[in-house]
Amino acid sequence: MASSNVGVGQWWHLFESMLRWCSSIEALAERRIEVLDVGGGWFPDDRQEDSDERFARAIESVREYLPHVTQVISEPGKALAQPSMALAMRILEIQDFPGEAKEVVVDGSIAELPMYFFHPHRILHQNGRTGIWKSVGRGRTHLLGRLCMEHDVVASNIELPTDAKAGDFLIFCDTGAYDRSMSYVFGRG
Repeated sequence: MASSNVGVGQWWHLFESMLRWCSSIEALAERRIEVLDVGGGWFPDDRQEDSDERFARAIESVREYLPHVTQVISEPGKALAQPSMALAMRILEIQDFPGEAKEVVVDGSIAELPMYFFHPHRILHQNGRTGIWKSVGRGRTHLLGRLCMEHDVVASNIELPTDAKAGDFLIFCDTGAYDRSMSYVFGRG
């Protein structure tokens, strides 16, 4: 289970539970577990100041519950790749319905950003006239992609700056991990 799905604290709790399950499976199957893959899915920021110490304690726990393990595998790919890319989209149209959520159509799509629902990205807005960058906060705006299908949503519940106009850029940060590897060619013209 990826820490990005459950949170770091819950991940450590699941890790300890998994060691107990593996110990029981090892005893019931009468087979030695020699390799343990603890998975990945870490956000870059999940690495805390005490993580080296915590990881050392985790290895000690592995030795305690599974004394025959000779190799522990960790998969840091997402933590390394996620901050390596950003995705730029241009605002094509803004529809503001009084009393309802605002809808903004962009020139990108779910084809390039397939994991938005599981991993909301930090978004930056660049005013096309002034060049000024602003962080996009939470609000009542939905960013809709260019594919004309109901699931083509690239962000929900955001709030663009009040001066946002068609032609402005939106930069989606941290798209270099699962978003990049899971993107698909459908609807790319």
